[in-house]
Amino acid sequence: MRPFFSLLLAASLLLSPFAEAKSVALNPANLRQMVVYNNIGVLQSLNKVHQAKDRVMIARGNLLPRLDLGASIGALTGGPAFLLSAITVMLPFLVPANWANLHENASLLEAQKVSYRLVQLNQYASAYSLYATVLTDIGIREVVVAQYNDWVKVRNWLRDQQDFVGNVPQIDIDQAEAQVQTAYGDIAKMDELLLTEKSSLKEMLSLGMADTLTLDPQHTPASASESLSLDKVLAKVQAVSPEATQIQHLYKAAQAARWGKVFGFFNSAGMSIVSGGSALDHLGVAGGFSIGFDYVPNIQLANDNINEIRLRFQELKLQQQQLVEATVGSIAEAKRQITAYAEAERLREGVVQSEFVRYTLGLTDLLHVFEAERQVAQARATRLRAEFDLDALRITLHRALLTDQFSSIPGCRIRPEAEEKDRKWLGRLFNPSKYTISIDEACRPADQG
Repeated sequence: MRPFFSLLLAASLLLSPFAEAKSVALNPANLRQMVVYNNIGVLQSLNKVHQAKDRVMIARGNLLPRLDLGASIGALTGGPAFLLSAITVMLPFLVPANWANLHENASLLEAQKVSYRLVQLNQYASAYSLYATVLTDIGIREVVVAQYNDWVKVRNWLRDQQDFVGNVPQIDIDQAEAQVQTAYGDIAKMDELLLTEKSSLKEMLSLGMADTLTLDPQHTPASASESLSLDKVLAKVQAVSPEATQIQHLYKAAQAARWGKVFGFFNSAGMSIVSGGSALDHLGVAGGFSIGFDYVPNIQLANDNINEIRLRFQELKLQQQQLVEATVGSIAEAKRQITAYAEAERLREGVVQSEFVRYTLGLTDLLHVFEAERQVAQARATRLRAEFDLDALRITLHRALLTDQFSSIPGCRIRPEAEEKDRKWLGRLFNPSKYTISIDEACRPADQG
C-alpha cells in the first residue's frame, strides 16, 4: 500500500474510539517529520500536485491526432462497402493554442509543486511556534507552582507561629491563605491553557484525543545570519525564496496563456479523406479560423494578468525586506531584554529573602513580603516570555533562510515510475487500472530516493 493511503488509513483509525492511545515525545526534528507526513493541509496540497499533473497529461493528450468517423456511422445500414466513405483526421498539434495550453499547465504544475513545499514550510513554522509557545507556558506554570509552594510555606509558618507563640494576627494568616488559593487558581488556569494548546498541536499532527504529548525543552538555535548586515541577510533570503520561484512559474504560465489567446483565432486543423464510392480518392487539409469581438479584450486581460504577477513579485521583495529588517533587529533587542530580565529576577529573589527576615523581626508587614514574592514571579514570567519572543523570531528567520529544520523540508519531485506511466498513453487508454498514477507516485518527497 502506498504511503499516502497508509496515512489515510492511520487517520481513520485515529478517529475510531477503539484506536490505541499512545504517548508522543516531541522535539523540533520529529515535529517536522510529523507535520510533513501527517498534516492534513500538507496532504491536501499533495493531492493538488496530483491534479495539476493530470491537467498536464490532459493538455498533452489534446495534442494527439484524432479520428472523426461520424460521417461514416450512417453508412453502416448501407453495407460495409460504404463504411469508410469519409474520415476526418484532426491534427490538434498544428494549433498553436494547444501548445500554449500545454506550456501553461506545465508551468502551473511546477508552481503547484512549489506551493506544496510552501505549505510544508508554513505548517511546520506554525507547529514549531506552537511548540515553543507550549514550552513557554509550561515554564510559566512552573513559576506559578513555585509561587504556590512558597505561599504554602509562608501560610504554614504563620500557623505554626500562631500555635506555638501566639503573636501572629489572624489577618496575616487569612492574607496568606488568600494568596495560596489565588496561586492554586492560577495553576488551574495554566492547565486549561496548556490543554487547549496541546489539543491544537495534536490537531496539526493528526493525533487522536487519547494521545499524550511530551515536549523536549529545546530553544530554537541561533542563526549564523543574526550577526550579518541587513543587506546580506536580505540577499540570502531572496536567493533561496521558494515564493519567488513560484511567482516565476506563474509568470511563465501567464505568458503561455497570453500566447494561447493571441493564437486563439486558429482553433482547428484537420485532414479529410473522402470517397464517392468504395475507394478513397480525395485528400484535403483544412484549418478553422474565427475571430470575435472578444479577441482583443481576451489578450488585454492576459496582459493584465502578467502585470499583476509582476506587481506580486515587487510586493514579495518589499515583504522580505520588511521581514528581515524587523526580525534581525528584534532578535538583537530580545537578547538584551533577556539579559536585563534575568538580572532583575536575581536581584528580586534577594529582596524576597530580606523582606521575609524583616517581617519575622517585626520591621515590616506581610504585604511587603507578598509584593516582593509577586515581583519575583513576574520577573521570571517576563524572562520566559522574552525567551519565547527570541525563539519565535529565530523560527521566522530560519523559515525565511531555509536553515535549521527548514532545510530538511522535502518539497516534491515527480517519481520516475510516474514519468514511465505517462509515456504509456495507450496502456492508460485500454488498461487504466494498471497505469493509474497514485498521489505518491505523482509527487515523491525530495528527501526520498
